[in-house]
Amino acid sequence: MLMSATKAMPTATPVKMLVGKSAIVTGSTSGIGLGIARALAASGANVLLNGFGDRREIETICADITAESGVAAHYDAADMSKPAAASTSSSTMPASSMSARSRRFRWRNGMPYWRSI
Repeated sequence: MLMSATKAMPTATPVKMLVGKSAIVTGSTSGIGLGIARALAASGANVLLNGFGDRREIETICADITAESGVAAHYDAADMSKPAAASTSSSTMPASSMSARSRRFRWRNGMPYWRSI
């Protein structure tokens, strides 16, 4: 007779490869975008959630991300399809949450991206 023992599998600790980095995740108030924001936070990145929804609910999500991952999580409702609104979004993340290197928000082919300065 074979005896089997139940062995608890160790849980993997996320590797904090993005400590000191910041990310703006568009469409991150629910679904896949929120999952990506949570994964970035778990890897150590400060996150700026962007999308549509109830501000109070999203602020609660930000607080949950901060509690779970120990990173700064903020929300900005800017419509990223409009360059004027998107350029002001870059100033929403507090300087203390940004990486040590300064970054400048730019547009390339109609899409926002960050460029080191």
